[in-house]
Amino acid sequence: MLIVLLSAKGAPGVTSTALTLARTWPRSVLLVEADLGGPSVFPGYLGGRVVQPGGVLGLAVAAARGELGGQSWLADQLWEQTVPLPQLHPDPAHRRSLLPGLTSPAEAPALRDLWGPLASQLVALEASGTDVLVDVGRLTASGDVRDPLLTLADLVCVVTRSNLPAVTCAVRLVEHRVGRADRETTAWRTLVVGPGRPYSVGEISKTMGLACAGQVVWDPGAALVLSDGASERGRFAGSQLMRSAAVAATAVAQQAAARRARIGLGQRVLA
Repeated sequence: MLIVLLSAKGAPGVTSTALTLARTWPRSVLLVEADLGGPSVFPGYLGGRVVQPGGVLGLAVAAARGELGGQSWLADQLWEQTVPLPQLHPDPAHRRSLLPGLTSPAEAPALRDLWGPLASQLVALEASGTDVLVDVGRLTASGDVRDPLLTLADLVCVVTRSNLPAVTCAVRLVEHRVGRADRETTAWRTLVVGPGRPYSVGEISKTMGLACAGQVVWDPGAALVLSDGASERGRFAGSQLMRSAAVAATAVAQQAAARRARIGLGQRVLA
């Protein structure tokens, strides 16, 4: 399945949330950085300790050179541009990988024609037992070059904090992107970071007109591991953040599966 995470404004915790879900996802998973604002995971979570492959830009360069022949480019190129995500307790049954994003916002135009083909190929990974989480970062209210990812997604999760400025921006994004009559059947959901600060999940969901895909607790100490590459020693694996992320990951996966069962899988590959 393909799950997209995005925000309506800067710094609500999309990347940290995507990382927590990837770390606790119930199947093998590929985390894709699709934020046009530049890198987050390599300078943050990985702390510059790993050599960054080409990632999505490497795929765009290969496509421009005509190296992605037919449908074989997924097997030939995609995994070569990824790195494994570190794990405290590696599980060979569940591979967790990262497809890095841009190293600079100046590279964004080079990816303009990549998002459609990439979205189709990410959907195809399910056949090999791998789900995909995509960190889109901030999304504009109008059309976006990454819209093919949203079109093919099983769920589109609007990540928001529970304060008034964050919820207000999220509501306005949803109003522009999802018609009110379509909100019961849409793939769009809300995913709340730090519920109760001050608004509850129920209040946010009702205000946005969207079902809630899940929630992760406000745990800034543990979040520093994901945002700044702080040490994972101590109680990180059993922190409130990671425990809530495990519950959220299961809920998101179950909601995506339930929605697909209701509407039928169908053909999601773009022409």
